[in-house]
Amino acid sequence: MKHYFKSSLKVGQNGEAVFLALNPNITRLSGLKADFVSSKTNTKYELKTDTYDMTKTKNFFIERWSKPGKPGGVWQAKQSGSHVYVYFFIQNYTAFFFNIDKLLAKLETLNLDVDFKLCSVQNEGYTTLGYKIPRDLLSDVLMKKVVYEY
Repeated sequence: MKHYFKSSLKVGQNGEAVFLALNPNITRLSGLKADFVSSKTNTKYELKTDTYDMTKTKNFFIERWSKPGKPGGVWQAKQSGSHVYVYFFIQNYTAFFFNIDKLLAKLETLNLDVDFKLCSVQNEGYTTLGYKIPRDLLSDVLMKKVVYEY
């Protein structure tokens, strides 16, 4: 289990480093309140790094519970004061930017527990739970999609 947790943590840290290099107008934060902040607008960003090749999946993995009883993903990001949720497919250098409030409102309109299977991802000492949500279902609340040159 420790190996998976460390590799998962490393994926997140790698994603943050790449995202930061691609977006020089933001500053990295501790990750406790948000991952990044814009020095110009004070907008706080939460980054989700996905290692899947987006050409092989039509979904986002939207984490719902990070630890038993503790909100994860977009819900946790909202509680932590983030304004923008960024879903970053690192293999494809493609980021999807969402306003947290609009994304949460959209997710609340979906019947997640009925229409989507709750998937589990094992971490050290706990299991993360989330949903595979088709990207096209969230297109109406997408702020922008950025494909970075690499």
